[in-house]
Amino acid sequence: MPAASFGHVWLLTPFIVAPYCRGMTNTEYQNEYDGILKTLQLYIDGSKQGKSELMRPAFQPHASFFGYAGEQLASGTQFLFDWIDKNGPAPNSKLAGANARVSDVFTLLKCDGE
Repeated sequence: MPAASFGHVWLLTPFIVAPYCRGMTNTEYQNEYDGILKTLQLYIDGSKQGKSELMRPAFQPHASFFGYAGEQLASGTQFLFDWIDKNGPAPNSKLAGANARVSDVFTLLKCDGE
């Protein structure tokens, strides 16, 4: 991924209301779309700035997180938040340390209208 594209949200679903959101008005669809962008941007901003407090609002209190940080099993959002704070800002688009490779897969859950 080129450095210029880090920190942007790229949705794989085309911005076409039908057939993806049958029964939604254009306004409802746009509101949902904007909510998704806002949520993912919180994660990206926190990662880039090395500040977990920026990304925390994107996570439901019981959210799951797992993966590996080097050879260490990374489990739980607290691990993620500590990792982000420990590694600081992501200069030159290097996220979470010089040798880190990250693949993010998000499952978003709408709770209480958010």
